[in-house]
Amino acid sequence: MRGAVPVAMPSARGRPASVIRATSQRPAAIASAARECSSCHVLDNPRGSPPIIDGQHADFLAVQLRAFRDSHRDAFPMGMLSEGMDEARIQALSAQLAARPWPAVDHALSAAAVDAGRTLVADAGCSACHGPSWRGGGIIPRVAGQAPSYLARQLRAMAEGRRAHPPLTLDASGFNAVAAFLAAQR
Repeated sequence: MRGAVPVAMPSARGRPASVIRATSQRPAAIASAARECSSCHVLDNPRGSPPIIDGQHADFLAVQLRAFRDSHRDAFPMGMLSEGMDEARIQALSAQLAARPWPAVDHALSAAAVDAGRTLVADAGCSACHGPSWRGGGIIPRVAGQAPSYLARQLRAMAEGRRAHPPLTLDASGFNAVAAFLAAQR
C-alpha cells in the first residue's frame, strides 16, 4: 500500500495491541485510528492518567502530535505512536478527534480544593489565554473539565520547565487546587 504508515497502537484494558495500516486519504482508517486513541484516553485507564482528547481543539492536538513525533515532547507511548505521521495524517486525526463531543464527566473533587484553585487561577490570570470559560481555542487547549490528575502533572511539568508555559509559582497543593478548579468547570 503506497504511502501507508504502519502505526502500532497499544490496547486499552489489556486487549492485544493492533497494527493499523492507514493513509491520511482513507477516512475509515483515520476513524479507526481515532477510536484507538480514545480507547486509551479515558479517565478510568488503569495504566495512567492520559488527557481527555475527544472534543479538544484540532489545532492544539496537531501541535501536540507534531511535538511527540519530532521528539520535542516526551510522554510514553506517544512518541512511538506518532512516529512517521505525515502532516496530512496529523491534520485528519486531529480533526476527527476534535469533532467528537467533549465527555460530560463528574470528577470527584474536594470543594475546598476547587475554591482554593479558583483564587489561584484568578491571581495567575489563566483566563487571559484559556478564556473566561477555560475552553481555550486554536492552539490553546481546553482545560475546563480535563482530567485533574493530568492537569496537576502538566502544571508541575510547566513549573519545572519541562513544558513551555509562562512562569508558574505553585507548590504541590497549588497544582492540585488549580487542577481541581479547572476539572470542575464545564
